[in-house]
Order: sequence, then C-alpha cells, then structure tokens
Amino acid sequence: MGRHLIATALEVEVTEMVNELKSAGRDVVRNGYLPERSVTTAIGDVEVEVPRIRSRDGNGSINFSSKLIPPYLRRSKSIDAWVAYAYLKGVSERDMAQVLKGCPR
Repeated sequence: MGRHLIATALEVEVTEMVNELKSAGRDVVRNGYLPERSVTTAIGDVEVEVPRIRSRDGNGSINFSSKLIPPYLRRSKSIDAWVAYAYLKGVSERDMAQVLKGCPR
C-alpha cells in the first residue's frame, strides 16, 4: 500500500513538472527511473523508484528533484521526529522499554 501511494504521488509530481516545462517551450520527455532505493517510513521500509526527465531540445539537462522523496532520503521525517521523541522520553523517564512499546514498526 505504501509503495503504491508513494509511486502515485511521484507520478503526479513528475507529470506536473513535465507539463510546466513543456508549457515553457522546452522539449522534455520521461526517461525511466533512478535506481530503486529503500526509505524507512512509519509503516516500514518502502522501496521507491524516482522518475527521471530528459531534455530533447539540447538546452541543458533537466534534474527532477522530488519534493516528496528528496535525493539521498533514507528515512522519512515522521521517523526522525519519533526517534527524537523516544530518545527524550526514554532519557527523562529512564525507561526505554516502555517507550519502545510504542515504536511505529
């Protein structure tokens, strides 16, 4: 489910960018996907493929950078927030076992 949701959102994002570039007079096409990578989310590890865009008009390269899955992202922001919360809660209460019971995984 998570993979399909992320893939759909990435498709919408890349389609919007292609349409914007085409309306600006650029000749661009979809050009496959970047290599698949794993992103840790609140629902577990999700394998994602970020689409690529290629310029056919020779006016420089196009670097599509997703706002949803930025380059080098390996862990979602929700996981980062949970880790910070769990650390502070565990340190302050000195009971990490209790905090880990609420772990999103």
